[in-house]
Amino acid sequence: MRLLVTLTLLFVVKGAFAWVYPEHRAMTILAIQKLKADQRATLERMWAVARIGHEGRLTSDLIDVTTTVNPTRLDYASWMSIAGDHSCSPKGMLHAVLYADWILRVADIAARLKINLEKAKNGSQLINAMRDSDIKFQRADMEYATRASSNNVHFLLYRSKPDEEASAFLTRSLADSIELNAIAAYAWFHTSALRKAELYSNPAMSGDQKSKLALSALADEAFAIHFLQDVFSAGHIAGTWGNASLRKGTHDYYNERGLEVITWEGTKLVAKGDAYMRPEDAAFAAVAISLSLEQLISASIGNDSVQPRDNLISFMTPDTLDICDTKLLPIKKLDFKLVEEVLRKTPVPGLGSGLGEIPRFRSELGLFMGVSTSINVSSVSGGFAINQEERGAIAGIEADAMIGYGLEGVLNQTGDGLIFVQIGWRQDSPSSSQFSNSDPNFPANSITSLIPGRSSYNVRIRLPFWLIPGDLLVAAPLLGFTHSKTLEKIGVEAVNGGAIAWQSRFATPIGRFQFVLGRELGLSFYGLGSTADALFVPDGNNTLSIVSYKSIKYDFPFLEYQPLRSFSQYQTSALKIQFSFGVDVPYQAKVISLVNQPDIQLKPIWYFSTRILFNWRYYF
Repeated sequence: MRLLVTLTLLFVVKGAFAWVYPEHRAMTILAIQKLKADQRATLERMWAVARIGHEGRLTSDLIDVTTTVNPTRLDYASWMSIAGDHSCSPKGMLHAVLYADWILRVADIAARLKINLEKAKNGSQLINAMRDSDIKFQRADMEYATRASSNNVHFLLYRSKPDEEASAFLTRSLADSIELNAIAAYAWFHTSALRKAELYSNPAMSGDQKSKLALSALADEAFAIHFLQDVFSAGHIAGTWGNASLRKGTHDYYNERGLEVITWEGTKLVAKGDAYMRPEDAAFAAVAISLSLEQLISASIGNDSVQPRDNLISFMTPDTLDICDTKLLPIKKLDFKLVEEVLRKTPVPGLGSGLGEIPRFRSELGLFMGVSTSINVSSVSGGFAINQEERGAIAGIEADAMIGYGLEGVLNQTGDGLIFVQIGWRQDSPSSSQFSNSDPNFPANSITSLIPGRSSYNVRIRLPFWLIPGDLLVAAPLLGFTHSKTLEKIGVEAVNGGAIAWQSRFATPIGRFQFVLGRELGLSFYGLGSTADALFVPDGNNTLSIVSYKSIKYDFPFLEYQPLRSFSQYQTSALKIQFSFGVDVPYQAKVISLVNQPDIQLKPIWYFSTRILFNWRYYF
């Protein structure tokens, strides 16, 4: 249960993030390019002062419009991408930017993601690009998927009523001890940046003080702008209310398919979201971002009336509010007027639950029950008797009931967190191979098959794993309470293909492929009825013995192809083709045709199987 709770939280974590790294950069670059020449020059000078002593980590230009892989320095636009998604506070972000090697790996992954997204010609290639980058982000930044699991800071609050005005919505978003949200985070860090910019403007400040104040103000503003950008993502406008499945499903649906929005001042647009940004989406957000930067620039222009504060030292470092652990907005005097000016250029969020709500969509998250049917064709290596080596084929049908837990898409659409136990029944045809194909005394028929027709009870289990099958069952009780972060890390990696990541789904225009070896095990128990199964076993003297036996067939799927899948509010159906291998192990063999005849030893049979299966699941 601890494992399911942990992974359920992780499921909605990725949904807590909005635009992907290169999209945050693109919006920031466009916003800076929209500034007036004198405004941009002022910001460039502030950047030059801030990078004193950090020339080896910060680019000489404010923004680098080229997509550079293996970067050794970071521009200001990258700070907005690192804020929130790869750091929890402006102070932590600046430390990573200036000193951490892993953040350069993150920037490299982002640069390659930008190239791959631009090259993507269809949805499948986009999904695969996101899959590869998310796995790499998680390895470079171990807290990537879990950083914002405790709150909805990347989302807008929903509107309380249809006629709620911008000022009333802002007041509610910034109320003391309100749930931390994107507008509150923007206001908090933007206000902090403005206060530091005002101090920076005082000509009485020493060179070292101005450099620290510039770094601190720019870091706070970058963090603020990250959340300002988030409010332009369609999935973050639609609202955060509802259970985890509704939140995740609604978020993903509108990000991909778009949502008609209107800003508080009346601008209309169809917005998209994370990984689906278009030029018009970037231009839409850039207007508000530019206005925020203009306020920062205005505050940084020389003002002799601004006096040094008693706690000046505290202003020399970026803000320390941790958005990953903070659930409620701390009490603080915020500048409503400046924030409202920016807010009016942002989209109006959807209404809360009830009349007039934006349609909601579920994801495959949570407890489910279902049924599964399949048609199976297996090639077998021979018969159970020692001397039976003739290869043959067996067909079969299955009908099963299942109960499980869905955890699809922890990081992206290619994730597989499906967990289930399945119980049912199977009927096999006789094998095509015969124990006597040439003897006229034994014409070929089902009775003379090496393996006569038989039925079995089935059990099938599926569980993602990190390194070796079943390791999460061991890790959950051992790490759940003492090393929860470690459990979260291996849990995220497990449902996204494991430590090696070779079991992630691969999207194509004709369906999705996935290696699944070790994730699923099928067991078929033959001969458990009132009488055991029986077969004819000839000896070298053309004597037939009737041997009763029981057996257990072990089925190890290794490859799945899913050409069709449909998901509605509460149910999903899918058609899959599954390839597997296994072994049928006989036991309790006993000769029953002749008295006092010694028992005959039977051998295991190896097989390769193809299953065409249909399953249907209902989510609660």
